[in-house]
Amino acid sequence: MIKALNYSVTFPSTGRTFDEAVLFQGGFGAIVGPNESGKSMILEMVRFCLFGSAALRGTAEDYKNLKASLEFRVRGNDYVVDRTGTKAQLKENGEVVAVGITPVNTKIPQILGFGLTVFDMACVANQDELLALGAMKPTERRRAVDSVIGVSILDDLSKSAGAEALALKRAADDLSSTNRLPDEPVLPADYRESSDLEEEKRGKDEIRSQADQLRGWLAIEKKAPVKPTNPHGLGSAVVQGFLDEQNQRKIQRQVLEAELARIPAASGITMDELAADREAHKLAQAHRARRQFTTLNKFPDLNQEQISSIRLLWEAHKNWLKAQHLEKQKTDLLSKGEHTCPSCSHHWPVAGDAINSLLDDLSQLSELLLIEEKPATSETELDRHQRELDHWLKVKEEWETVHSKAPETAPTARWTLEEISTLEHGLQLQDRRAELIAEIEKLKPADKEPDYAKMLREAQQYEAQLAVWADQVDEFEAWQKERSQKLVQLAMLEVDLQGYQELVQALDRARAYEQAYAIWFRQFQIYQDTIYKIDGYRMEADDWNKVKEALSLLRSKIKQYLVPSLNKVASSLISHMTGGERQAISVDEDFNILVDGQAIDTLSGSGKAVANLSLRIGLGQVLTNNVFSLFMGDEIDASMDKNRSEKTSGVLHTLKSRISQLLLVSHKSPAADYFIAVGDQSDYQLNNVSPD
Repeated sequence: MIKALNYSVTFPSTGRTFDEAVLFQGGFGAIVGPNESGKSMILEMVRFCLFGSAALRGTAEDYKNLKASLEFRVRGNDYVVDRTGTKAQLKENGEVVAVGITPVNTKIPQILGFGLTVFDMACVANQDELLALGAMKPTERRRAVDSVIGVSILDDLSKSAGAEALALKRAADDLSSTNRLPDEPVLPADYRESSDLEEEKRGKDEIRSQADQLRGWLAIEKKAPVKPTNPHGLGSAVVQGFLDEQNQRKIQRQVLEAELARIPAASGITMDELAADREAHKLAQAHRARRQFTTLNKFPDLNQEQISSIRLLWEAHKNWLKAQHLEKQKTDLLSKGEHTCPSCSHHWPVAGDAINSLLDDLSQLSELLLIEEKPATSETELDRHQRELDHWLKVKEEWETVHSKAPETAPTARWTLEEISTLEHGLQLQDRRAELIAEIEKLKPADKEPDYAKMLREAQQYEAQLAVWADQVDEFEAWQKERSQKLVQLAMLEVDLQGYQELVQALDRARAYEQAYAIWFRQFQIYQDTIYKIDGYRMEADDWNKVKEALSLLRSKIKQYLVPSLNKVASSLISHMTGGERQAISVDEDFNILVDGQAIDTLSGSGKAVANLSLRIGLGQVLTNNVFSLFMGDEIDASMDKNRSEKTSGVLHTLKSRISQLLLVSHKSPAADYFIAVGDQSDYQLNNVSPD
């Protein structure tokens, strides 16, 4: 049963918000209130909490800020489900067992044993859906009820089992048509196992490898070494002595030639000429020093007397300018006016004190030299002339003692100073030069002197070749001896290799047979495995056919139980609801519905409503009452008159012994155990029971 519901939701299209907290009780409860006060919303929120957004009457976008929580009890366990539009959580006895929309949507049907479709058919009857079951055609009604009770699933399973059996039978037939027993290969007459032949061949292969190595060694022929010849008939020691004497003469000549190269030829030159050139170089150096001095040191344009005279002229000019300035100040002060004594009419200037001070300054200036004309040379130029004069006075002594005596033009010389030194050295050693030339001529080689260096190389090469030849002779004699031994070894190995080709052929035949046998054995195993698979497919097909038959039998058993039980419960309900006016509802195997023998679609509106309600409650009794004993009706008495509505209410009241919890949304005053009132209750008088 359901115990408590809390929800809140806003509809964007109208801006209305429904916010309720409802406590449910066992027995018969009525939900009452004005139109559009949220009565049906309570039932919708119960369905939403149990089965998610699929239970909402509109789309998810129609519900803003949707939040709901439902407490319910199943098989002695207490559950709380909390949902929003995007989240969900389920607790069992206070512990979280599922989080997320999909896990919760999966867990609750597992707890109840059925989903939304069965719930809506067996536990809920909405006003606009109450007549849906009776309005269906029999075939539609049968499919709907089959879907609710799970018979359609049995049909699907039966169909699937039949298809599986047929597929397995066809697979077995296909395998049987292609499965053939392979032909076993014939055993050769001289057959020996390839492993034995391979062992024997490995031994002969080792002998064959030794024989091949010997043949390869013997295939290489060697010739007797040829003794080298001496091209000169002289040993290297003798030639070395001749070469040493030749090199000694060459070294002596090179030493004398080096000394001769250091003494220059100076014929036709005298020491006086060299001394004159050396003096010319000295004067040229003094000329360069004079030019450098005159470049760095400028001769002054004015002497000290001239500079001092011009400075006095500048002082006189500045005094004249100062006197002119004082005269102007005096004129400006006199222009300020005079004071007149009122008693003696004496006049004196207003700025008399300042004028008297100016007159004193002018009197002092009149005693000095005053020149109006400005000197031609500026004070800046005068300072430059003074700096040049001061610098000249510092270097004047160097000029007068050194540079003034140097030539103004540079003299020219025939030779450089280095050449002069070399020529002087040559003039001093002319006698030694002649001696060296004579000695060098004596040490020069003759025109046809032998090339002892080449002869030495050839003699040394001959002696090396002779040593190699001696070693080659020893190696050749050893090779001839080893060759004789290897020829004997090869002859012995060839005797051991007799029958090798026959062994190889026998091994090839053995391997071919064993390979063919292995292929046959694998094919034979496949053949046997295929037979086992065919038998398995046929046995599995028989099993699936048995499953199909069992499902058909189960479907029949369910229908045999369901239809009589539904007829019995529905007939009892309609009899109570109509006060005995209607006695029986019968539903046949094809789900044609008759009420007291009359087709349901020929009844009046209230008659159809009562019949449909009886069927819906009956389905709930048969399918879900043992698990989740609940029935919710939404204005199911709207089309009934007062008498039939009261009887229907009475039937619902009596169903308390069969259904643990009944909820009825109504605008009327049913005889309920308790009431859940929503909205304004001023217009409702509920059998003198105040709204909860």
